[in-house]
This record gives sequence, structure tokens and C-alpha cells, in this order.
Amino acid sequence: MTMHDDITSSDNSESIDTNPIQETPVIEEAEIATPSAPEVIPEVAPEKTEYQPTAPQVIIEKEKSLAYYVGFALLTVLGITFFFMPGISIVYLIHQINPVNAPTAWIFAAVLSIILWILFKFKISGLVKATYFYLCFCLIIFAVLIVIYFTSQTGNIFGNILAMLLGANP
Repeated sequence: MTMHDDITSSDNSESIDTNPIQETPVIEEAEIATPSAPEVIPEVAPEKTEYQPTAPQVIIEKEKSLAYYVGFALLTVLGITFFFMPGISIVYLIHQINPVNAPTAWIFAAVLSIILWILFKFKISGLVKATYFYLCFCLIIFAVLIVIYFTSQTGNIFGNILAMLLGANP
């Protein structure tokens, strides 16, 4: 028995077909043209697939330049100055009567501003609401200073306040 005989022979078959080309069945046209009962195709819910990125994501961080840090420092100083605006204004009025030095001006401005904020806190319930009202009060004081700046004959009130806080003589 050869190897070819082992592959093509089978135990249950009596005749061995050695022709590799098989005939395809012929479908009659009548079978194709007549529709059978409509087949109901069950709806399949779409499968939820998790998003899997095809490539690793790369996050590039730019280094912050010197302008970023200078801008942040300037905004911080302006924010602190704005918060202490009522105290600074009161100290400036005192400075017009009796000159004070720079550290004293800063200390009194800070203390007076915090006292004013605490008064707002006691009068208005809620920390956030009191802070909003205090910031509105600071804005009103700043608007009054702008009005004084444009209407006074002495001129530069903001320069005089800055000179007082820095200890310079105006």
C-alpha cells in the first residue's frame, strides 16, 4: 500500500473518486424566483467596545518663560494691593495729615483692611457672600480714587500712594 492509497482510501467508502473537480449543483430558476416566507432577522444590539488607542499618546509640556513668572508676580501684587485698597486709602488720608513711613503704612493698611473685612463678615452671613461684598467695596474705593485722580488739582494720587508705600518722598 502506498501513501497515496492511504490518503484517498476510506474504510466506509466502497468507491474512490479520484477526480478532484466536482460538479456544482444546478439551481433551477423556479426555486430562486418564488419567495418563501419572510425571514425575521433578530436585531442585534451593538456591542460596546472600549476605545483602545492605536499608538501611545505623547504629551508635550512647554516650559514656562520668564514672562509667565513676571506676569504672575505682577498679578499677585495687584491682587494684594486691591484687597488692601480700603486700608491703603485710610492710611493715605492719615499720611496727608501726619506722614508715616512705609512699613507703618503697610502694617496699618493690612490691619485696617482685615478689620473691615471682618466687619463685612459679621454683618453679612456667609464667608463667600461677605468676601464678594468686600471686593465690591474695594472696587468702589478704587473708583473713588480714580475720580479724585481726575478731579484734583494736585494730580497723581496713585503716584503719591505708591511713594507712601515704598517710603519715598513725593
